[in-house]
Amino acid sequence: MKTLVLNETKQSKYVFNDGRDVTIESDNIQMGADASAPYHSKKAFGVQDLDSSNCTLYTGVTPPDDWRQDKYFFDGTSWTATGAIDVRDTIGKCSSATCNLYLSAYNPHAPINRKGLRIGFPEKCPSCGSDFNAPAGYNAPIN
Repeated sequence: MKTLVLNETKQSKYVFNDGRDVTIESDNIQMGADASAPYHSKKAFGVQDLDSSNCTLYTGVTPPDDWRQDKYFFDGTSWTATGAIDVRDTIGKCSSATCNLYLSAYNPHAPINRKGLRIGFPEKCPSCGSDFNAPAGYNAPIN
């Protein structure tokens, strides 16, 4: 695998299969199409804010299983979590395998306290009526 890392922060911005062409130019980066790209579009694309002056391409790397853009630093040898909060970790999910509804605590279906403010997640899915699972560690605020 390959990873494209910002020089200043060491944040891993992209991960690609080894077979994917990545060309770092003086004013942009071009990624070739790859039918088996695990993390990004299978189409070719370019990035205009990254170039040879501000990023480095590392090859022969093994990214963490839960890799996401900006979630990890890579110093050329080891991966370190950035500590950034992923918005997907702050979203509740319906327990039904067929519904797959996700809601944030600010969704119109979130419960409302006596002051009229939205607080947390509903107990039941507003779409199908199944139990609604708040994110791990979520504690509903006291009204």
